[in-house]
Amino acid sequence: MKVSLKTKTVSNLLYNLKKGKISLEHPLQRQTGQWKRQAQSELIDSLLREYIVPPLCFHVDEVTYDIDGVQRLSIIDDYMKNRFALSKHLKPIIIDEQEYIIAGKKYEQLEEELKEQLKAAQIHVYEILDATMEDIYENFRRLNNGKPLNKAQKLAVCMDVEINEAIHKIMAHPFLKKTGMTAGDFKADNTRNIACQMLILLSGQEFTDFRSPSIAKYAYSLNENKEETLELIHRVVEVLDELDNKIEEKIPSMKKLSIPMVVVAMEKVMDNPEKETAYLEWLKDFFDTYDSQDEYLKFCKTSTASAENVMGRLDYFLKVVE
Repeated sequence: MKVSLKTKTVSNLLYNLKKGKISLEHPLQRQTGQWKRQAQSELIDSLLREYIVPPLCFHVDEVTYDIDGVQRLSIIDDYMKNRFALSKHLKPIIIDEQEYIIAGKKYEQLEEELKEQLKAAQIHVYEILDATMEDIYENFRRLNNGKPLNKAQKLAVCMDVEINEAIHKIMAHPFLKKTGMTAGDFKADNTRNIACQMLILLSGQEFTDFRSPSIAKYAYSLNENKEETLELIHRVVEVLDELDNKIEEKIPSMKKLSIPMVVVAMEKVMDNPEKETAYLEWLKDFFDTYDSQDEYLKFCKTSTASAENVMGRLDYFLKVVE
């Protein structure tokens, strides 16, 4: 493993992000959007004042992955795309004895001098080359002061890099935005857990339950036959594509407990247009009247990750497509 320290401007970093040369979707990283507005504002304020900001850490491969600093880089990008205004409590910036008001302003509202100051702001970047996933994991752990990884990050380090990248296609699939998953679900990276549940059920293999240790054990097993795993992931993506094409409106009552069941049942009918149409009609009616589906809801109350309740939900959906 080789590590080098470089200094890059904000302008250079955002250019490479726009061109796809830098990715914010490393498996160890949480979804963007974790910071509150005051913290976002103070980051931009620090760059404008030329305060020291923590360095970024990149894993340089075919694509350069941001493994530490995703929140910071995404916040800078969001601000320069006018996606938020700075806090109204920020003090003025003084450049060459000239005072500039930044409080409450979006990027487009800043004076040209401030825009140039922000684009030219420098950030230290550690670049890691020729590293294994174990190296990256250990670097990440130590960068975060030995704090334990969250459940989603633990799943990520269980998997081969190529499998992780493939699973991201499930996690980032637009259909999930049409479900009842909350902003908190996406922030907590619950999409990774749901992706593993889809794969378990679609593979048809036996499972003990959907609790975290069992899901982690399954995640490790995905590396044993990579080709078979990638084919399974591809099939899940195909099913999600079909659901996304056929379902136009958001379904708020389709919560994370039901999403894997929806996918598995859809896979059973995808090659039969008549059955698929009937299933989609049933699906709409089911979620329109979700609160009165007592026979199904009894599997969604307590111990929802138990094998009994998981199989109860799955069997309920599979009976519809028999």
